[in-house]
Amino acid sequence: EIKILYKNKNYDGAISQTYVLIDMLKSLHEESKIKIELSQLYQDLAIFYSQKNKLEEAKGFIEQAIKLNPTSENLEIQTLINSK
Repeated sequence: EIKILYKNKNYDGAISQTYVLIDMLKSLHEESKIKIELSQLYQDLAIFYSQKNKLEEAKGFIEQAIKLNPTSENLEIQTLINSK
């Protein structure tokens, strides 16, 4: 559903659904056990906010993603957001 919202450029809907998913995951599992999943969701939020030109929010979420799972993809996204 989130991918469809993003594809249709409904960034507000994608952001809202991503927050719901994060809250749901956190209620089911300890954060330490779902680092990779949370990192991906924070990465998604960074991209969604970047698309809306809300760069401060985007920077905050990509930093959270990197803290949980410092992948090369996360670092590349951070570089792209910082260059805007």
